[in-house]
Amino acid sequence: MTQPTSNGPDRSTHNGLVIAGIGAAATIIAAIIAAVIGLAAHNSELSSDSASSPTSISSPAPSSVSSAAQRSSQPSSTPSMSVTPAASPLPSTVPILRPVDDPGFTPVWNGTFTINAAGVRISSSGVTPGNPEDWDLAYQSGGSDSGWQMNINNGDNGAIYPYEGTGTPNPAWCQRDYFSANDALTAQVGDRDCYADANGMVGYLQVTNIIPNGPTVVAWFWKGQPLS
Repeated sequence: MTQPTSNGPDRSTHNGLVIAGIGAAATIIAAIIAAVIGLAAHNSELSSDSASSPTSISSPAPSSVSSAAQRSSQPSSTPSMSVTPAASPLPSTVPILRPVDDPGFTPVWNGTFTINAAGVRISSSGVTPGNPEDWDLAYQSGGSDSGWQMNINNGDNGAIYPYEGTGTPNPAWCQRDYFSANDALTAQVGDRDCYADANGMVGYLQVTNIIPNGPTVVAWFWKGQPLS
């Protein structure tokens, strides 16, 4: 009897191998799918944990100078500085430059007086109120002749002129400047003036106030040698 030629496994064997291969492939694919699903789930959990838990960042060392935002949001431990009040007006009084005595000049009077149109008498007896017939120095507050007035009819040739020294006033300086100084015209608070006449009377005056009647002055007077 002639035997058929065998070209490979029979059909049943072939089908079994095919089925086994398909099963192995399915197992591998299932494992891959499970791995992918597990990785996705793990990533999802990480994302969820990251969203719910803030990331911890180490804080830098505190600085001794706070930022502008911190200064504006945090109360200060020191009280705020108050606004400096506006400067008050200067007082009406002025510093007094007191004179000194000189050899050869005898002090005869010092004090404060207001001089007006009636004027004052100035002599070795001191300063006394004047009258229309007898006065040496006066002050006219208004009109065309306003300002300091000298009596040209009493023969003593008195004059009042600015003290322009740079040091402490004294009668020697005032008398020495008698022949060269220009006459003082009107009075202003703070003015420093000298007075002298031909009889040897010398004065130093400082204007401390101006009122409607005339200037208020603080004054010192001496008696020296008559001028030649």
